[in-house]
Amino acid sequence: MIVFEDFNYVKKYPLSETKPVFDLVLGYFTLFERIEKLYGIKCDKVDRLQSGKGSGIFINGSVCWLKRLAPDNKKLYTINNIPVLFKSDGIDLSIFNYKDELDKYFKNYERVEISNDYGVYIEYIYQFIEMQPGMLKNDIELLKVKNRHNFKISFIGNPENVIIEEGALVTDLNLFDTRKGPIIIKKDAQIIGPSLIQGPTVIGEKTIIDSAKVRGCFIGRVCKISGEVEESVFLDFTNKHHDGFVGHSYIGSFVNFGALATTSDLKNNYSNIKVFIDNTLINTGNIKMGCFIGDYTRLGIGTLINSGSVIGSFSNIYGGGMVPKFIPPFSWGSNYPFKKYKLDRLIEDIIKISARRDQKISDKYKAFIYKLYQEVKDEQYNKNSF
Repeated sequence: MIVFEDFNYVKKYPLSETKPVFDLVLGYFTLFERIEKLYGIKCDKVDRLQSGKGSGIFINGSVCWLKRLAPDNKKLYTINNIPVLFKSDGIDLSIFNYKDELDKYFKNYERVEISNDYGVYIEYIYQFIEMQPGMLKNDIELLKVKNRHNFKISFIGNPENVIIEEGALVTDLNLFDTRKGPIIIKKDAQIIGPSLIQGPTVIGEKTIIDSAKVRGCFIGRVCKISGEVEESVFLDFTNKHHDGFVGHSYIGSFVNFGALATTSDLKNNYSNIKVFIDNTLINTGNIKMGCFIGDYTRLGIGTLINSGSVIGSFSNIYGGGMVPKFIPPFSWGSNYPFKKYKLDRLIEDIIKISARRDQKISDKYKAFIYKLYQEVKDEQYNKNSF
């Protein structure tokens, strides 16, 4: 089975700039991991730099799959008329980057619209925030992980719903609250008191929670979290090791929050929050929605981020105060007109940032950065787009 991302349909800017949507976490698992678990097999991936031919069963990685479906030959299964599952004996993998070419390829397929019982097609990044609390709670409960800790901990709710894996450290003066869902502390994580952890929450391997309030979050591996975070996803290697609030937000990998950097997730008039996606302001239908920050972005001290803000990958934002609701990738500065990050300096910087976490930048990833850098036009840095 080959998992693909329909790049021309899915508009999840900015996180899909640097990683395929199927590598984003929803609940406890990435969308890719959900497919492998659902079908019980190892899958291959088609990313946006893929070339050559591919054969087999192709499944859309932008769907949160709920039920298995075995495709028939020459049948194209769709959700909301979007291709999600089909068989092919030899398709040019680069075709997934071109909607018109893909539509031509499917001319000889019989279209079969399937119900949302099989899966939820995720069109916009904010849908991850909408679905995250329920998915995370269900996932943790289905894992049925046995309680492994022998710490004397303080808790509200059922103590059996606090799962602390081997090698984790929990100091005194921490409070675990499982009334809304379970809590998992992964291997070699550290919970430094005084901290409050409210479920459903997952704290990833080697992550440090240091004098923090964490409510209903997924925190990835090797992160550092202080201050207050609520119903948000932090992907691997991200640091928010200072006071400040982040709520109802989706934060990429290798993001760094300076001291007192803070997001808003609720407007003063309680109206629905809009997010600038694909050059359009989209009404999310939610009164609580934070920000979306791409990989390798750094926020200087005192940065204030409005509700529904989108900050592109590889940006260096500094100067403090309120920043624009939309910031394109590779931005350098505090407001329009932004400078564009110099490419050679960017590569040098992210190599250093990655090395601090014992990670390396592959040649393939560098090639992707070069490609994305060319796609972002200079005029995007000169004037606010809305």
